[in-house]
Amino acid sequence: MQLDTGKLFCRCGNEAEKESISTFARKLSLVSGEMGATDRAAYYEKERDREFHYNVSDNSCLVEMDEDPPHAINQDALITAVRVARTFGSSVFDHLSVMRKIVVDGSNTSGFQRTSLVATGGGAATSSGIVRISTICLEEDSARRISEDGRKAVFGLDRLGIPLLEIATEPDIRDADHAVEAARMISFIVASAGHFKRSAEAIRQDVNISLGYGRVEIKGVSKLSLIGDGIRSEIGRQTSLAQAVSVLNSRNPGRAYNIKLINCSEIFRNTKSKVILGEASSGKIAYCSLLKGMDGLLKKGEFRLGRETADLVKLFGVKGLLHSDELPGYGIENDELEKIRALLKPGEGDAFMIVMTQPDLIHVLSKEIQNRLSKIADLDFSETRSVSEDGTTHFLRPMPGGERMYPETDIPLIDLVPVLHTAKAMGPLEDMRSLVERLTRQYGISSQDSEVLVNEFKSGPFLELNSIIDDPRLTARVLLQTIPELERTSGPIAYHDLVSTFRLAKEKGLKRESVETMLAMCSRGASFEEVKASPLIYPLSEEELRQILSSLDPGMSQSQIIARIRKETGRPINAQALSRLLGSLKDQEKKSSGGRA
Repeated sequence: MQLDTGKLFCRCGNEAEKESISTFARKLSLVSGEMGATDRAAYYEKERDREFHYNVSDNSCLVEMDEDPPHAINQDALITAVRVARTFGSSVFDHLSVMRKIVVDGSNTSGFQRTSLVATGGGAATSSGIVRISTICLEEDSARRISEDGRKAVFGLDRLGIPLLEIATEPDIRDADHAVEAARMISFIVASAGHFKRSAEAIRQDVNISLGYGRVEIKGVSKLSLIGDGIRSEIGRQTSLAQAVSVLNSRNPGRAYNIKLINCSEIFRNTKSKVILGEASSGKIAYCSLLKGMDGLLKKGEFRLGRETADLVKLFGVKGLLHSDELPGYGIENDELEKIRALLKPGEGDAFMIVMTQPDLIHVLSKEIQNRLSKIADLDFSETRSVSEDGTTHFLRPMPGGERMYPETDIPLIDLVPVLHTAKAMGPLEDMRSLVERLTRQYGISSQDSEVLVNEFKSGPFLELNSIIDDPRLTARVLLQTIPELERTSGPIAYHDLVSTFRLAKEKGLKRESVETMLAMCSRGASFEEVKASPLIYPLSEEELRQILSSLDPGMSQSQIIARIRKETGRPINAQALSRLLGSLKDQEKKSSGGRA
């Protein structure tokens, strides 16, 4: 989880005001770890041979650019980590030693991530028992990936260096629902420490699954709901993959997956396939390879070996991968397939694939595809994967190991004893049930709203925003109804804009309608300065209402009048002022009628 304390090894803040103020580019080199070995995941990233471009934000400095050594560690982040560790009953170390973790995927300008072990042991209580804590680490977050096109990747430095509190559990989680509950309980404890960053990506879970085929890590799950979906999807994938491997190994007992990509571009010289033509227009060439024993296993029913290969080559910028289980199709005709078969000479049960790529990638692709298929055939599914919004997981990189670690030489040992004393003096953190009861009792909101605020990690924003405006029901409504609806229909709302909205509402005495109008403008991309200057957020004055009423049919009801004013002006209405004016007009009408009588 991200901590809202400012960055870990410099004094830059968490939030950036501008998208980019300058750029620079880097190529990252691979180095060995402390014991002289090379990490497999880092080697794989190096083979992708990419150039990294970085957008410099106004909340970054020379530390993020790797042009300045790290500054002293952020004390607020350190105290938060120790308070959380004490809440879990973990054993906090007397000293903190910072390590470097080799990362050459472009997410850190230095080629490594700084991480430190704060505590071990302890546990989190769940309805299914205690989930033991393995380690609690404090580390710096990676750069934000903006885009990737082939061998060029673009990152932003606004996120790089933000403190991350990483809490790893022992294998005590029983199923997908238990995993969601454990993640929620752990995340709440961190959020209750008071330095929890309030953004969509602040909470990211790494989910580890083992079904007997090696450990699979699902990286960076940003929603609690996706934890369960990702686990269930991965269980289905591994079960199906094991069945496919059983069939594959019965057909090809020697497991000789010799991937040899052969130039077959001549076969497609006059092709009508838009896929082939589209890739060829960018300078890519068609290659094909035999896949021993894989007929019907690449894409048929539950078997999806083709996707396992496609996920891999996509990471090398290869978009055009087709295989025989889905052909003819994509504009590729039977006569072209017969020429491919004549070239590769497949036997019974064999399949083939067609790849559109640059010639200089052929050696790397052949080796990586062969390694991946051989590894799968050995029932070794261990790797790091990502998860999509629908819960499906995708290959990201090989599983990293201890070879990527080595000491940080720029930061001396840090004495944690004074930090521990400070954390003890600050007292224990509040549990979820106690907080729900306190919000309901102290602020007069419903227990249902209190529970949702706590479960969705919105209790912190509720307390902060309500301290500004002192209107608990409005604050709860904005957080639980207004913002989710606006983000669903219009766009995200930055937390600092939310705070500014409440401050302006307090300063100007603005009510709910004005607050919701301001937030709607923010969600549509308006700057807060534009919002503040807009007349649409300010209620009509009594004089403006009087002028409008003078032009309306006096026989209209109050509800009709309100609807008409809102339609014509789009501005909030001061209901009390309107009632006074309508009452005054009625009194005048009565006097006028009495005089005529």
